[in-house]
Amino acid sequence: MRLLSYVDGKLSISSDKPPKEPYAILSHTWHEDEEEVTYGDITQDRDITTKKGYAKLLWCLSQAAKAGITHVWIDTCCINKGDATELQQALNSMFAWYAESQICYVYLADIPYSFNWPAAFKDSRWFTRGWTLQELVAPKNVRFYTSDFRFIGSSYTLNDLVGEATGIDTTRPLDDVSLADRFSWSLGRTTTRPEDQSYCLLGILDVAMLPLYGENAERAQDKLFEAVEREYGRRTARSLMRRQLLWEIAQEIDVTRSATSVIDAQATEQDSVVDSDELGHRLPFPSHTNVQHRLLWSIEAGDLEVVEAMLTRPDLYFTEASLNEALDVSLALPFATIRTLLDHGAYFGEECRKRALFTLCGRQDEPPRDIVLTLLEDSALACSHRRHNQAPALRRALCQAEHLNTSRGIGASIRVDEGSGVQTLLCCAVFQGHNDLARTLLGRGALEAKGHTAEPVEDLLQKCCLDTNFDKPATLRIVLEHHTCRGSGAHRTLELLRSLRSAGEVVNEEMLQIVEDHLKLD
Repeated sequence: MRLLSYVDGKLSISSDKPPKEPYAILSHTWHEDEEEVTYGDITQDRDITTKKGYAKLLWCLSQAAKAGITHVWIDTCCINKGDATELQQALNSMFAWYAESQICYVYLADIPYSFNWPAAFKDSRWFTRGWTLQELVAPKNVRFYTSDFRFIGSSYTLNDLVGEATGIDTTRPLDDVSLADRFSWSLGRTTTRPEDQSYCLLGILDVAMLPLYGENAERAQDKLFEAVEREYGRRTARSLMRRQLLWEIAQEIDVTRSATSVIDAQATEQDSVVDSDELGHRLPFPSHTNVQHRLLWSIEAGDLEVVEAMLTRPDLYFTEASLNEALDVSLALPFATIRTLLDHGAYFGEECRKRALFTLCGRQDEPPRDIVLTLLEDSALACSHRRHNQAPALRRALCQAEHLNTSRGIGASIRVDEGSGVQTLLCCAVFQGHNDLARTLLGRGALEAKGHTAEPVEDLLQKCCLDTNFDKPATLRIVLEHHTCRGSGAHRTLELLRSLRSAGEVVNEEMLQIVEDHLKLD
């Protein structure tokens, strides 16, 4: 760390060593580069008195001297930017340098002293720059001055005005603020060099990485998130990514909320959003995202209003593949997210719907009927012999669905026509009392695959009679409503019921009467 001092009537910069004595520090927004006093200007004894930045250097030294401090650090002239190694070290150390300073003088070049300076204060350019964020929160003593070098207050006495400008409570210890909230403070701030959008956050997030100007903003941001992941874990890194994406979407999409409210709405996202690892996905960092990937991130963040806005914007192009992936990503999330996507069901292909049904039937929490029925509306899930090649996977998926199996393991032992896995879904629906779903499946021919044989319906009816874990009369009525139950199938069912009753099984008169009444209709 190099320090600036005023020795024998001239400016002097110390060697790059840790300071042995107290120092003050200057926070400011730069003039044009050529108007700032640089390290080379001082070390090469150039004439700097005509530069606009010269006056604030002398003023900073003068203020420090009044406080009994002889050395100051100023970013424009205390870093040899021609030395790449020194610059990299400085970028990683700058937060600590501000934190260890005795006083941080904030020079607001665009705020002249006047009776209404408080109104202009929060609009200062200083509050919009990336590097000044750490210069606000790191030092223990921050003092603000106007463009004519008048003191107007400290970060504590001006805390309310600072809060209006930044949303930051300067009286709150930084350690009490989550990393995601610290990251959110930076959103909307600007830097001259695009990579600095990430570099200026190293100290605030308490991570280290190798800065490299020229690598571009996207790569710098990727490296920042990777550094956060190494230090705190992937879930924390993804929380920051979500904040970034939501802010970007809020700027681009005309939603009814402000960008700030979008970010605030995600304050508890780590507790409510399933990590992408659990879904089997590793999405790219948001710096690489196009509109399709932004949709995925919005889904994972649970921001349904933004998802809805994106899907309904005609100028945003989504491929079928990207929307199918969006549905895949949503399947472990709350059902409200899935329902929002399914409202745009025309976008989703047959295979996507089938995968969705498999996954939802495997969840511990039972999917709402309307979601299952929406997925079943697609022809890919119709129980036609033309789709029989899809049946095994569907049957296996449904048989593994714990919430569709009874305590006696009925789902795993169902013997239905191998030509249609949808018959398995029918049996599961019947056993669990999902009558609306059962009627829908029957109407789509769930018992008519493989040559319209009566065997599947007989098998179903027999299981209805043997199992004790469902509403038998209601089930019988639903199944017997279907025309394939007429004739020999119903006769054999009646015979089965009578034999079961004779053997002492729980077969009541109502069940017998239901079948007899059905036979009379034939």
